[in-house]
Amino acid sequence: MGTKTLWVVRHAKSAWPPGVEDFERPLAQRAHRQARVASEWLASEPAPAQRVLTSPARRAAETAHCLCRAFGLAAQDVEDRDELYLASAAAMLNVARSLPEGIFSAAIVGHNPGITQFVNLAAGRPALANVPTFGMARFTAASDWRSVTWESFRLERWTSPKRLEEAR
Repeated sequence: MGTKTLWVVRHAKSAWPPGVEDFERPLAQRAHRQARVASEWLASEPAPAQRVLTSPARRAAETAHCLCRAFGLAAQDVEDRDELYLASAAAMLNVARSLPEGIFSAAIVGHNPGITQFVNLAAGRPALANVPTFGMARFTAASDWRSVTWESFRLERWTSPKRLEEAR
């Protein structure tokens, strides 16, 4: 079994170009600064993800590739999962349950309000009113993936690029 680590990440700040459908919205300029700050922090954290599961929406997929670089992964370690687009917390939990047991640390990149709901349910308390863009939470679970429940998780740490910048 062994302890599992799950990173839960909200996509970075997205742009709102006129005429562009929600699914195709790219990252905003601010997101590139967020990515640099987040990548520095992620590279120094324990339990780097071995796989990144992401909503296929452009802003989430671009964020997932930033995570991939920060964790030292190859592009093929990012997996688009249609069910993560605007997913509920329950749908994200089901995605986590689908991870292979050989993966000890994974990341899920998604959207609000599902990300905030997931963080609060997995924390077992209202830990955050709103996960900000590129907000990152690290959970551990002493469970195998297929059996993981809300009660299995323990919130180890959470941050965002804004918090990291304010701490400097």
